[in-house]
Amino acid sequence: ALRSLDNPEAVPTLARLLHARNAGVRRNAAMGLRHIGTAAVITPLSGALDDSDQVVRYQAVMGLAAATGEMTGAPSLELFKSDEKKYINYWRGRVRNQ
Repeated sequence: ALRSLDNPEAVPTLARLLHARNAGVRRNAAMGLRHIGTAAVITPLSGALDDSDQVVRYQAVMGLAAATGEMTGAPSLELFKSDEKKYINYWRGRVRNQ
């Protein structure tokens, strides 16, 4: 249900849900933010780069790529899994320099 929310007004709610105990809830929140794809999602998705769940981290990377329009930093899931640290570090540096 959260994935279908692409309204920027949903950002505060989805950002709060990134801190839920349940990984499934966090995954859906990250996916929702990814699909909104505006500058408003950069801060919450930056924090999700450190999530304990790999899918949340991947959605954060993809959401940051969408929000910045920088699709060169948007790997396939397979590439992400093969060199996750590279992409996480790239986006940490990228959002820090914004």
